[in-house]
Amino acid sequence: MRTRLAVLAAVCLVVIGGAAVARAQITRSVGSGVNVRVLGRFLMSGTVSIAVGIPGEQPGEQLARTWRVRPYDCEESYCPRIVLVRNRGAQRESKLTLHRIGAGAYRGTGSFFVPLKCLGRTYQRGSLAPYVITLRVTQWTQRGAVRYATRIYATYVNTQRSDRTRCPLGVVHDAAHYRGELKSALPPAPVTTTTTTPVPTTPAPVPVPTVPVPNPTVPVPTTTTPAPTTTTDTTTVPLLLSGKNTSVKSGHRGYS
Repeated sequence: MRTRLAVLAAVCLVVIGGAAVARAQITRSVGSGVNVRVLGRFLMSGTVSIAVGIPGEQPGEQLARTWRVRPYDCEESYCPRIVLVRNRGAQRESKLTLHRIGAGAYRGTGSFFVPLKCLGRTYQRGSLAPYVITLRVTQWTQRGAVRYATRIYATYVNTQRSDRTRCPLGVVHDAAHYRGELKSALPPAPVTTTTTTPVPTTPAPVPVPTVPVPNPTVPVPTTTTPAPTTTTDTTTVPLLLSGKNTSVKSGHRGYS
């Protein structure tokens, strides 16, 4: 009984340890040269880490934001840039382009205007606040040959703000960090189809019907050659012999 319990405990430890190793491999692989595509809508839970000179904002404040991310110019899991659209509480949405700085990591810089009130007048563009957002993938899943981010971590840092009014602004800056989880559906894995190229075949020869050609019999003309006939020439040929004029008939001897 003790032996069985020991074996069962060992098996449980192996299974739990293997699952922990698998989770650790996913987390480490993101920062070890593995490209991941960031796409979809992420629900972000943020915490204000720094808040100096900003009314209504304090360190430790909890934030809930929605970020939408779309990648561009991708080759499978590698994407050189992404476009982030994020809401800033009651403020309008901000659009920012982030560029790849490493495997599963992106960074972009932007700015926004903050209204300031000075001497009874409100300046809608009284202060310009530049900021930097850095986004890193912490967990991903795979669809076919493409890896997609399912969890991300991001930081927002604003180090200073300008003053465009006659009133002194003082030192103003803030920062926050976010953790997000994918809430939208990922595209399905592509279906691999096999295309069969038809092999051309040589058609069988079509039999040609044989038409009998009439062979007319051409009559051959018969040429009748007449039998040779012997003609006796009775013409008298004059001969001059010994000074006499003698006549000799054909078919007879002359002089014996």
